[in-house]
Amino acid sequence: MDCFKPTKSCRHRCDNGHCIPETFLCDGERDCSDGSDEEGCGETLLTHLDVMCRGSTLCISQTQLCDTLRDCPDGFDEESCITKCPNRGEFRCKDRRKCIERSLVCDGRAHCHDGSDEIGCPTIAAPTSQTAPLKCRMGSRLCKDGRECVLHSHVCDGEVDCKDGSDEQDCGGEFDF
Repeated sequence: MDCFKPTKSCRHRCDNGHCIPETFLCDGERDCSDGSDEEGCGETLLTHLDVMCRGSTLCISQTQLCDTLRDCPDGFDEESCITKCPNRGEFRCKDRRKCIERSLVCDGRAHCHDGSDEIGCPTIAAPTSQTAPLKCRMGSRLCKDGRECVLHSHVCDGEVDCKDGSDEQDCGGEFDF
């Protein structure tokens, strides 16, 4: 009769008696010599933001690609990372996976997988006197209160960006605040 009772540090017992914690179960690496820690894991469900490590059942987030940390057993997640853009004047995306033309940076549309080409872009401040209407740059629209602009990609995205909340109104009901 087997009286094994799993604990936090010993969630699974290999055939040879070796104990491993839960974090080692179904992680894509054989920690037990018999491979029992990788059995019965079923098909790994990937979301559109996940990446399957090569030759493994381990799934990692896209944010773990090219982050200088080896997350896949064979280092697949750190391959094909860009250290320097091939053409002078290009913008390297923060995730180090793509270079884009500098003219595409801060144009109101994300061209990098991580959206880093639209982060920290200059905004147009509201005029101190309300005589002249605020004009928004291309790729943006004016909030209903007329005091600020918001990128088109931020309209109806479920997150309030306009102080008056108008970027999340009239969105077809899902994100109306």
